Order: sequence, then C-alpha cells, then structure tokens
Amino acid sequence: MTTNALAPLHNPNVQITEVGLLFRNDLTLTEWLAIGETLHWIKHKWLPFAFGDWLLYGEGRGDWGEMYAQAIEVTGKEYGTLADYVWVAKAVPPETRNPDKSLSWTHHKHVAFLHKDPERQRDLLDYAVTYRLSSSEFYTDLSELRAEVRNGKEPQSSAQIENRYCPTCHQPWPEIDT
Repeated sequence: MTTNALAPLHNPNVQITEVGLLFRNDLTLTEWLAIGETLHWIKHKWLPFAFGDWLLYGEGRGDWGEMYAQAIEVTGKEYGTLADYVWVAKAVPPETRNPDKSLSWTHHKHVAFLHKDPERQRDLLDYAVTYRLSSSEFYTDLSELRAEVRNGKEPQSSAQIENRYCPTCHQPWPEIDT
C-alpha cells in the first residue's frame, strides 16, 4: 500500500489515535467510504476499533441508507464482524480504551459487558496490563464477574478480582512492573 493509498485518512475531519478514530466534523458519503476502503488494507491490532469508530460515525449520520451494505462492499468484512466491531467501539469508547501495547482489541471486548461502568473497565484493563494477561487468561479471570452481571447482581469490587495465584504453587502472583 502506497502513501497515496492512505490519503483518505489524512482528512482534517478524521483524527487517528492510538486506540481508534475520532471524527470532528461532517464527512461526505464518498469520504466515509474511502476511509473504510483504506482501513480494509491496513493491518494493525487496533484496526477493529478503527472500523468500529468508522461505522459508528456512519450510523450517527443516519442519512446514508444502506450503510452496512456499502461498508461490507468496501471492507470485504462480514456483517457479523462489523457489528461486533461497532458493539465493542460503542461499549468501550476511546476515552476508556487502554493503549498499552500488551493489550489487544480482544482484551477490550472482554470488558464491553461493563459498558455502564467505564471506570471499572479501565481498572480491569489496567489489571490485565499489570499481570500481563493474555486475552484468554483475562477472559477466564472475568468469568465470575460476567456471570454476576448476567444474573443481574451487583458486581464484586475490583479489589476482589485482583488477587491472582500461581497455578502450580498457589502462592499470590506478584505484580509486574510496567
């Protein structure tokens, strides 16, 4: 991909951040579609957020008709994938996202169920960084919390989830300096 191919992302109304896209002013449908087509060719771990932010902007316009059909066409992604990107981007907005290099979009997806509590999301993402958890380890650690939320219970405090133990010796796991 050449530098000219990235030109749609150099729009003054679009800001690329460490954790997605921010839209400042109105875009035309043509500009919006060009951005989506450009995102399709970029490979980066934050790309799902960029797609989600891009689609949220398109949804917010409300006047582009078959926006998802057009998005599918320019990105080559399936509807379910794009819908997942939107759901996570909406549930974990840019100001809540953690740009730490050890975290992936999937880590953020795992806290999306706490969309009503962005502070809790940030705390849990910090927890994943502190203990250098893979996304699957993080998902496992959140299983009880997900069940509580699913059952309508008030989730336990972050302090109760922060005690990790070595699976071999069962001693408390030390925090890792970041």
